[in-house]
Amino acid sequence: METKPLTLITGLGIILVILFFHVWCSSHYKELSFEITKLVQEKDRLNEQRRTLKIELARLKSPERIDKLKASLGLKLPESLQIERLP
Repeated sequence: METKPLTLITGLGIILVILFFHVWCSSHYKELSFEITKLVQEKDRLNEQRRTLKIELARLKSPERIDKLKASLGLKLPESLQIERLP
């Protein structure tokens, strides 16, 4: 007769452990899901920034822009005697 209460208490203990584990897993899953969402948004923002910077770099490197800048600053190409070659 004494084994039934012990069995009942053991069964309830196991059920409680399983429930606590389930709650912990669920909360951990939600935290990770939130973190993944934040990281995906950050990745998208950084990809957009990279795309914008590539466009800006291409614009800054354009020969037309450099020619206009050269003309506005009064720069000209060096003559052959002004060029020194380094070994």
